[in-house]
Amino acid sequence: MLNIKVRMKLDPALGGVERLKALLGSPAALNEVVRPGMDRITKQWVSEQAQLRHATATRLGGTQTGELARAATKITSSSDADAARVESGSPLLGRAIHDVTIKPGAGKTYLTIAIAGESYGKRIAEFERNHGKLRFLGKPGGKAMVAALFEKGAKIGTAHYLLVKEVHQKQARDLLPSDKAYYAQANADLMARITREWEEKK
Repeated sequence: MLNIKVRMKLDPALGGVERLKALLGSPAALNEVVRPGMDRITKQWVSEQAQLRHATATRLGGTQTGELARAATKITSSSDADAARVESGSPLLGRAIHDVTIKPGAGKTYLTIAIAGESYGKRIAEFERNHGKLRFLGKPGGKAMVAALFEKGAKIGTAHYLLVKEVHQKQARDLLPSDKAYYAQANADLMARITREWEEKK
């Protein structure tokens, strides 16, 4: 599992930071002030992206996999004297931070990529239970193979899966809120706390 961390080092130039440090007395308390807001906007953003990112399913005419929606449920947050953090155990969200190269797990040779609507979001075993056995075309051990379904007696089949050695995915920074959005939320939470602290001291 890939854990991603969004670290925020609060800049003293942000309005009220130094006053709030004095009022709260510790960096740990300061970072805890901004943690809930970071957690909230991250979960909200990823959940919204899950509703919008259906390009592959739409193109293939398949059913959405729900992977991004599940990733939103795995988001957690923490804070200490060093920083406020948002973390996720989802490799999918790792793409917001860097390029990702996906390779087969232990004991496997290929990654399976659905290339047809009927197979999208389904493992090969599940597809075969509903549609019949697939025929694998290509040189075993080669860089890629195709899994095709042949109707009885047909000489030409329909390709449903591409089997490849690895997949490289480019960084997609917009899978998470922007740095600007995180800092804006942190500043708003800090200023709200400052106001509350000052009003309580009157």
